[in-house]
Amino acid sequence: MTATTAAARTEAEDLTYRRLVAKVQELASAVGANAEQVAELGRDTEEYAKDLARVAEMLASVAVDPATTGECQDTAQVMTGAAEAAVTYVSATDTTAAAARAVGKRAAADHGGIQEAVDASAVSMADASFYEQD
Repeated sequence: MTATTAAARTEAEDLTYRRLVAKVQELASAVGANAEQVAELGRDTEEYAKDLARVAEMLASVAVDPATTGECQDTAQVMTGAAEAAVTYVSATDTTAAAARAVGKRAAADHGGIQEAVDASAVSMADASFYEQD
């Protein structure tokens, strides 16, 4: 068993409803924040690409050699591609965040009532081993 597998198993053994809901909310929030950073970077990159394309046009208008002008145009195209990739990434993170929220909703639907009953109970729960099936 690898260290990663052992750590995942330990974390799974310590998983509770409250921890699951908190972890899912944390994941959805982190993904959303990351997506916004990537979106901003993509917007900036697109603007830089447009600026560089304008520079290439200006260079061409004053008869700068085609190799230099071409390098500017090529770089602008690469930057445009990076900006488009950022849009694709943001779309994928939206999907990931939505999936995380769906997991949280499913956990609430499946286990929320149990947690409410435990919270409302006048007595504490027995050790988890008591509830295990043979």
